Amino acid sequence: MPKLWRMATELVGLIDQATDPLPHAELLHSSWGALSEAVEQIATAEEYEPGEHGHPGIEAILAINTRLGQSPYPEPLQTEKEGSLLAWGSWDVRVHAASSAMRLAQRFADTHPEILDDLELFARDPVRTVRLQVAQSVNGLWDVARVRMWELADYIAMSERDIGVLAYFIGGPLHRFVGADAAHAERLLSTILDRIPAPKLNEQSGLNDFYEAVGTLVAWRSINADSPVAWARFGTWIDDPVNGDKFLWALLFSLRSALFLGYRAPAMLEDVALRKRAKRMFEGVVVAAVAAKQRAEPVLRSGAVSDAVKVPMVALSSVGDRLLDHVCNQFYFGSGAFRQSSEESSGVEGQSEKLAFLEDYHELLGEIGQHGSAHAIHRLIELYVFLAEASPANVFDHVASIITGPAVGENYHLEGLGAGTLISLVRVYLADYRAIFDDPARRSHLVAVLETFSSAGWPEALLLLYELPDLLR
Repeated sequence: MPKLWRMATELVGLIDQATDPLPHAELLHSSWGALSEAVEQIATAEEYEPGEHGHPGIEAILAINTRLGQSPYPEPLQTEKEGSLLAWGSWDVRVHAASSAMRLAQRFADTHPEILDDLELFARDPVRTVRLQVAQSVNGLWDVARVRMWELADYIAMSERDIGVLAYFIGGPLHRFVGADAAHAERLLSTILDRIPAPKLNEQSGLNDFYEAVGTLVAWRSINADSPVAWARFGTWIDDPVNGDKFLWALLFSLRSALFLGYRAPAMLEDVALRKRAKRMFEGVVVAAVAAKQRAEPVLRSGAVSDAVKVPMVALSSVGDRLLDHVCNQFYFGSGAFRQSSEESSGVEGQSEKLAFLEDYHELLGEIGQHGSAHAIHRLIELYVFLAEASPANVFDHVASIITGPAVGENYHLEGLGAGTLISLVRVYLADYRAIFDDPARRSHLVAVLETFSSAGWPEALLLLYELPDLLR
């Protein structure tokens, strides 16, 4: 560090002396860039101690960093795509200066409050990567300047315009504020969400830093703290699933593991409570998704509608399908029905855990089976294959009712993956649970299932249907 600081001060001296003629602009830019990186390395180093031999005094490093903060670089971009990658380079002087100021403030703001004035300027910088250095670490002022910390956090929540910066603010400081002052943190989140425009109509749901940070925080507050504010926000999303879709996507993903808490002995009461709240959220999403499809489908089937009516109905139907698919995926991947390696643990293992899971979620899974897309139905049947040992007769009855009912409307019987999964399921049942077909009604359902696939031209289904009398003897 002493050598680095000595080189930094020498470079400042050279820059100050080079006045006639002035250095080339690019040379000057690169020199300030190198200097800003050197100062950042010192400011963020754990071993930096002002007053120690060879280390810069706090006044000296602050003086240089203040000059760096006045650099014209990076220059604001005329067009910057919202939510695009937040990246910067070695010559982005103010970015490094903001990073240095934040680290120095976290250590020395109680004795050198002038650093906080620099942070105020950086938080208002026209370039988002500079503002990011403050937004993502403002909670670090908790022990040294709590009042100014909240002022900065309030400003970011009210004024920050880039959702990429806000994603880091929500996913970092705001998550940490919740543990110390939940009410203030929830007010900050509400301030952000109430002013951020809704996603565009054609935006697809999926993982995105901003929506992921928000959805995860709302999910966590809902199931861990049973927060009325978080539940109310969740309610706005399911009341308007087209605009809430991207938040709900992230929320559902973050709750996957919570769906399976408390099934493994010894069951903790707290885990069971968390699972019940997670289940409540999934039920809310499924009800909203089904309602969206039911509202849109009659309009879309009528044909004689204008584009002004049709476009929002297409969006409503699509979001219903996507959310049902996503709900089903959380059950499928979380349960253990799909595992990439034998080392991965299942959400439910053994007959008793699987039976308890089926009893808890049978209504919700039934709704997916009745209203889901072919993709959701396929995942659901694969899930039922995994759970079959827990209640063979009931599982088969559910699968049969789906295959011969709503799945036909989704043309699932025309899908090759569907045929393969169904044939495998039937063969497992005939090998391991043949006794359940002693029931004449259930045997008729088995025949109906095989006829559904054989009528679509799948030879394995036709062969199995032909062999069925002998297999059932």
